[in-house]
Amino acid sequence: MTNQTVMHHRRAWRLKELASAYGISVSFLRKEIRTGRLPAKRAGAAVLVLDSDFRRYLAAASTKPEEMGVSQLGERDRDQ
Repeated sequence: MTNQTVMHHRRAWRLKELASAYGISVSFLRKEIRTGRLPAKRAGAAVLVLDSDFRRYLAAASTKPEEMGVSQLGERDRDQ
């Protein structure tokens, strides 16, 4: 089973697993959870993100990048 196949069958992710699978940092995920943009659940000491919640988060980020803290390509260069 490939990593891609495993990613499609997950129900929930620990933050470290999610960060590794998608090439993002755990601190970024924590910030998104803290701001309420990414829902998460606590299971004992672990923080879990449901796969369905993460997919909704990704869909929202792709349709409204400015609300997700993602700037348009080249936007920073125009300000300088």
